Amino acid sequence: MRLIADGSTPLPRAVLVDALEHDDGYTFEPASPVFLAAGDRLRFEGGALVVLRDGGVRHDLVGDWYWRCRVRPAHRSPLPPARHTPGGTPL
Repeated sequence: MRLIADGSTPLPRAVLVDALEHDDGYTFEPASPVFLAAGDRLRFEGGALVVLRDGGVRHDLVGDWYWRCRVRPAHRSPLPPARHTPGGTPL
């Protein structure tokens, strides 16, 4: 499910989150899974992820950021070509 973390868009439904991917390839993994209620709003502030609840309650989530996407090093050989599977669809 795609969540918008702009601080003003409420979540359409409740979700249980164990990781949130940012558009630039970074992932925020909370210290423990977090239950986000319908109507909660998410916002990135510096290196922190903040949950804004109805009534002005604010929760700064504790967790780790890491890079999920990896670029294949130039010194490694390219990926092997796709192989035809017998009985499968022709390439």
